[in-house]
Amino acid sequence: KPILENHPCIKALEWVPRIKGEQRTDYEERVRQEGFDHFTIMEKSPDQKLVPAAMRPEYYPVTYVAPYISNAGVMGFDINSEDIRRKALAIARDTSQKTASEAVELIQGSNVMPGIVVFHALYQQGAPLDTTEDRRINNTGFVVGIFRPQDILQTTLEALPYQGVQIAIYDQKTDGLDLLCSNILAEKLNDLDTMKGLQEHLCYK
Repeated sequence: KPILENHPCIKALEWVPRIKGEQRTDYEERVRQEGFDHFTIMEKSPDQKLVPAAMRPEYYPVTYVAPYISNAGVMGFDINSEDIRRKALAIARDTSQKTASEAVELIQGSNVMPGIVVFHALYQQGAPLDTTEDRRINNTGFVVGIFRPQDILQTTLEALPYQGVQIAIYDQKTDGLDLLCSNILAEKLNDLDTMKGLQEHLCYK
C-alpha cells in the first residue's frame, strides 16, 4: 500500500501466476475458497466482453491486485490471451528483464484510456536460468505494474515548481510515434516540423 500511496501514477500492482491447462479447474476452485467466490479465468470476446477463457496449454490470470476495489474487474483476466500483452510477457520471461508493453486498452475502470503494462518475471527458486529454454520452463509468473500515461503526465506537472511546461508522451515504435497524452495544443502537435524534430532527437533501440 505505501508504494501505491507514494506513487500515484501506478494504477495497479498485480500478481499473475503461470497456470498449466490441466491445473485450471483446481486453481479456480482454490482461489474461490480464498474468498473470491466467482473467480474464473477470463479472456476478451470479439465484442470486448470478458468471458470464460478457452482451453489452452497454459494461462496467466490476474489473481491478486492492489488496490482491489477499483480494479476488481480485472481479476481472472488471462494476460496471455491478448496479443500486445502476450508479446511483452514473452520478452520479459525469455530475457528476465523488466518489459513494458505497447499501449493497450486497460481492463480496469469504465473510462477508456490507454495504459502501459510492465512485466517482471519470476522463476522457480534455485532453478537454472542460463538459457531461454531454462527461463521458459522455470517461469512461475509475473509481478505486473499498470500505468496510465495520463496519470504520469498529471503527476509530473503537479510536481513541477513552475507552470507553462508542455509535455507530450508518445509510444515509440519502429515505424514512428503514437501520441498517448499531452497538454500541448492540438495544432502544435499536428505540426509536421514539430513531429520531425521529435523523431530526430529520439534514439531508437
